[in-house]
Amino acid sequence: MLLKIVSCTTLCYLATAASLGVLLLLLAVYFYAQYTLGICKSKTNMAGKTVIITGCTSGIGKETARDIAKRGARLIMACRNTDAANKLKGINIYFNVCKYMPVLCETITPEVISIDNYDTVTRANCMVMLLGEEQELIKESNNNNIIVRKLDLSLLSSVREFAEQINREENKLDVLIHNAGTAEVFRKKVTEDGLEMTMATNHYGPFLLTHLLIDLLRRSKPSRIVVVASSLYVFARVNLNNINPTTTLPGYLYYVSKYANIMFTLELARRLEGSGVTANCLHPGLMSTGIWKNVPPPMSWLVNFLLNNLCKTPEQGAQTTIHLATSEEVEGVSGKYFSDCRESSLCCGVADPSKGKKFWELSEGIVKLQPTDPKI
Repeated sequence: MLLKIVSCTTLCYLATAASLGVLLLLLAVYFYAQYTLGICKSKTNMAGKTVIITGCTSGIGKETARDIAKRGARLIMACRNTDAANKLKGINIYFNVCKYMPVLCETITPEVISIDNYDTVTRANCMVMLLGEEQELIKESNNNNIIVRKLDLSLLSSVREFAEQINREENKLDVLIHNAGTAEVFRKKVTEDGLEMTMATNHYGPFLLTHLLIDLLRRSKPSRIVVVASSLYVFARVNLNNINPTTTLPGYLYYVSKYANIMFTLELARRLEGSGVTANCLHPGLMSTGIWKNVPPPMSWLVNFLLNNLCKTPEQGAQTTIHLATSEEVEGVSGKYFSDCRESSLCCGVADPSKGKKFWELSEGIVKLQPTDPKI
């Protein structure tokens, strides 16, 4: 029927024009991303400072860790997958070395193998861990002051165990970077605590962790809290009548969690005013990172094409995080939202202080804050 009204030649012209339009749009997105790309220009040396980065085995977290390590900071890699973190840090594992090299076995010490859980390594079982070819962070940064700690932000018990260990072992904390995040599309998950997985990992875990480490941050002032959010928050709202949305589509909840990140940061900054601890959040930009690994095909094919060809690299995406963690330009700046290393504006009611205060109070109940926990 359509062919009787419009000729084939006309349809071809229309299809060609539509294709060119899409191509021009994609090119515009690419060039805009490159033109507005922010680069952290800070040369700040971080020697003597302690920095925690959550979720830093891939993507922008990995690039942030790489930069912070090169600046000489004591870097604490807070990760769910400690094997991947240790590999990135720089540890190769060899078994039964002592069987073939007994002389070497006698020289093994915690300093030689540079591993955090030396007590679990015994000469009896002949396990030797040596720095080798994969010592990525240590080799690149020439910084041995890098440690790995287990943290699963989706589990409140893991958050408490991690915080207890940090408060016991560390005498200062200069920068806390909430980088870890997860995203699902269709698959609904509920944690052991009965919380929706995306919200638990992206908001409630960081919310609890901040509370449990706040006294250490206060004692280390001036100190900083950096929250990786996203401009995708504009596609969602936090429903204060359903803050544990276990039946909602997970793909939408990623946007909700980013909205929550910004609300949390702004209310946190208000509560920390005058304490010497600043809190800021940021949009890293769209890029190909591990957070999109759960997108199923064929949707993942389009997502990966766009992210790999038109968007930022993880190194580029990490620049604003690094800027907020290190730059002297933002010393004392708090309660702001940044993009491409510059302060940016917010919309969609996310900065409403009354809503932020209410959400904070509801979050306290969700994470089961105790009377003995530090107060913010």
